[in-house]
Amino acid sequence: MGCQHLLALSQNGITIQVYCALIASLLIRLWTATIQPNVPSK
Repeated sequence: MGCQHLLALSQNGITIQVYCALIASLLIRLWTATIQPNVPSK
């Protein structure tokens, strides 16, 4: 995502930033999983 530094320096700010990054990565994973075509199993 191109983050060069933390947006917050307090413990609560870092916790929120980590949770937001985790949620964003999960949403990206869900979004890309729905785009891929279904490949039949062999």
